[in-house]
Amino acid sequence: DSIRFANWMHNGKGSGDTETGAYTITAVGVVGNSITRNAGATVFLTSEDEWYKAAYFDAVSSSFFDYTAGTDIPPTCSTPGSVPNTASCNMPNGVPATAGVVEVGSYSQSSSPTGTFNQTGNVGEWVEVIVALSKRGQQGASWTSGLGAALSSERGSYEPDFEHPAIGFRLAAIPEPNTALLLGIGMMGLGMRRSRTRRGCI
Repeated sequence: DSIRFANWMHNGKGSGDTETGAYTITAVGVVGNSITRNAGATVFLTSEDEWYKAAYFDAVSSSFFDYTAGTDIPPTCSTPGSVPNTASCNMPNGVPATAGVVEVGSYSQSSSPTGTFNQTGNVGEWVEVIVALSKRGQQGASWTSGLGAALSSERGSYEPDFEHPAIGFRLAAIPEPNTALLLGIGMMGLGMRRSRTRRGCI
């Protein structure tokens, strides 16, 4: 379902095609758990490495943190707010901090160093990686998880047809270059061409 949604987004949402695009979904691929991202995909489920780097990597220090709020200190499970390093997860007494998923940005001071939200708490998220031929990877703690699942060293996996209200997915997108950027690249190329032409004439 997650890669069908990615296909729908990849195809501009208007075509209605959910079986091709970022992924080619076939009966054989579903049964064999062998579907992978197509070349040229613009909207897709994150790979395990993409998810991990977005969650834990800090480009300023060129280092990885243990938790997604840019820290090695475990987050505090709490209701949404502006307190740093908090998340929607199971508190030590086993009671969830929230009764379900929350809006993106609800923990406004707890984003990852790259600016992503809710990679600890909210829902555990499917990633593309195939695990042991029969399962797919899952990253991050959910609102029903304890903090152990939030550690960068943790990795979950489930059968691809497993469904649970605390498991979702995160899509990544390759943005289209804007007009100003394309114009700048074009002008730069034109300048280089003129420079080469002048050198050739001298």
